Amino acid sequence: MLLKKIIIWMILGLTLSVSSVFAQFWHSVDSTVPLEIDSIKVSIQFDDGDSKSELLSAIGRIVQELEDAATINGFVACSLSTGSNYAGFLDSLDTLEGIHLVEPYYLDVSGYPVILGQDFCVAFDSSISQQTIDSINAEFGVAVNFKFEGMPNIFVLKNTDSSGYRIVDLANVYHDLPAVLWAHPDFGSQDDLDGYMLWDYYHEYQTHLKKVIGDFNQASVWDFGGLTDTIDVAVVDQGLLTHEDQPESRIVFPGWHLPQGDLCPNSEYPSAEPLKNHAHGMACAGIIGASHCTDSSYDDWTGVISMNPHVRIHPVRIEHACNDMEFSDYENAIAYAADSADVISNSWSFKPQYWDDVPLTLIYQVRNATNYGRGGKGCVVVWAAGNSGEDDVVANPARDCAAYSLVVGAVDSVDVRLSWSGYDPGDSLVDVVAPSAKARDSADVWTLDLMDTLGYNRGPCDKDIGHTTVCDCPPGGNNDVDYNCQFSGTSAACPVVAGVASLLLSRCDTLYAREQSVLNPHSIYDSNSVYQIIRYSAAKDVGDSTTTLPDEEYGWGRVDAFRAILSIARGDMDNSGGVIDGADLSKLIDILFIHPNSEAFPSPLLADVTCDGWVDGEDLSLLINHLFITYEPLQIPCFNYEYYTP
Repeated sequence: MLLKKIIIWMILGLTLSVSSVFAQFWHSVDSTVPLEIDSIKVSIQFDDGDSKSELLSAIGRIVQELEDAATINGFVACSLSTGSNYAGFLDSLDTLEGIHLVEPYYLDVSGYPVILGQDFCVAFDSSISQQTIDSINAEFGVAVNFKFEGMPNIFVLKNTDSSGYRIVDLANVYHDLPAVLWAHPDFGSQDDLDGYMLWDYYHEYQTHLKKVIGDFNQASVWDFGGLTDTIDVAVVDQGLLTHEDQPESRIVFPGWHLPQGDLCPNSEYPSAEPLKNHAHGMACAGIIGASHCTDSSYDDWTGVISMNPHVRIHPVRIEHACNDMEFSDYENAIAYAADSADVISNSWSFKPQYWDDVPLTLIYQVRNATNYGRGGKGCVVVWAAGNSGEDDVVANPARDCAAYSLVVGAVDSVDVRLSWSGYDPGDSLVDVVAPSAKARDSADVWTLDLMDTLGYNRGPCDKDIGHTTVCDCPPGGNNDVDYNCQFSGTSAACPVVAGVASLLLSRCDTLYAREQSVLNPHSIYDSNSVYQIIRYSAAKDVGDSTTTLPDEEYGWGRVDAFRAILSIARGDMDNSGGVIDGADLSKLIDILFIHPNSEAFPSPLLADVTCDGWVDGEDLSLLINHLFITYEPLQIPCFNYEYYTP
């Protein structure tokens, strides 16, 4: 009876193969995904390469072949002159000898090319016999590309010129057959295996980044798809000015500054700009958001890059020009930051004599920022642990705000705690550590300075002059005064973690700042929080061989931006940064069966949807279930890094 229904449906379905009407969607899970057609492009698969150039020159409406267009399966994308009746033009191409298949050039709703060829994926009901499947395929004029071993009745089928269908239409027709569980085009993907490339002198000096971003010029955190420029970080510090590596377009002025009032009526700094030579805020902001725009005062190959070169920085200046601050000033600064930004970076502490006087109102402001900022999802508040580690203490207000913040300690280039990095024996207030200096007494983090001679770096590269900052000369022997090469302390470690938090939110802005069980003890525990992801993804091989994490000196380990982003990107095989869909399934099929020596970029573990540390058929089975059958959720975030460590 079922076979009879199938045959009747095919008879009816075949009457719908009118090639002048194109599908505007494909089926995914229990919904449809819209598509758009770029009517000045077309994709053509020729019978052989010899006829291609002759045919292209003979078809009047074709302008040229697009060399870098997104195509697979031997298709060639061509640009067209404008004209009416796009569908009729494609029909006319079908009739030409030497052309095998013709497809519309599809775009997704964001305007990006949808890479389609001649293949589509089909899962037949497990009760359908192979004979019936062969009969259906024969009726539609399609061929079997291959069958998945160990997965009953799941095939990749190939369209032919005898089917009478375009590939999206054909997949949709199969999807609606009574015998089919699901069907969709076998999407292609474009891999940028070159990575985010940096060609400059100074990135060699940025050892604090090398420990956490992956591999410069190979596969780094900046190679993950979906990272946006919509995240704001408040740098609560000495204020900011624009810089060639941090242009005005990415600093949100006017920011916030202390009201001068009667105490300081003649101040020259009634804004969030820093006082002269007060470049601590610039150094912190440079670690978070320097964009490597190059510094033309030296040459085209200087400049530094930051954790997140697309983030927007809000300057919050907590420094009077002529007097000390009141506690209420700090509270107002945090309130502004919570209202304006997604991440709040605090590389400052009170003087020791005030450590026991932190007002409850400041603690409440930090709590409210974490609980209710970002429209209720919470701001990520990051705090330096302070540089009093030799006194076995975390500085305030980080200590009293630890319940609502990420408290950051500092390690050297081999992930050993720097002796001055604050911690509290027995209290475990430190959440994570971050690189800050190469060795115990060094100050060698490269970052931004106030430009010209306004900052820490005020003169030529001459160690006899005795300036505040004396840099090791970059190639060429010149000291570029626009950069600070002697930054360190937990002041440098804190913005590294703030940068990681901004990357997580730029990839997934729906993340909560901290786990919901803290906000609501009666809720189900939710580890999809920035705090938890940063802790659990941290590198654990720190300290000496006896260190068991989490502990009081290292917290959960040394922060790792690459692993943090990877933990929430599992399943995004095509590295699009979007939802996990049929394109990711196609990429996994390619990795497992078609090009088994290939890997997902920038990490093979993008394909590890089972979170067992390996990429195999179990990942394929789970992804199919997730997309089309049981809708079983993927384990995200996933913190298994056995297969690959950046």
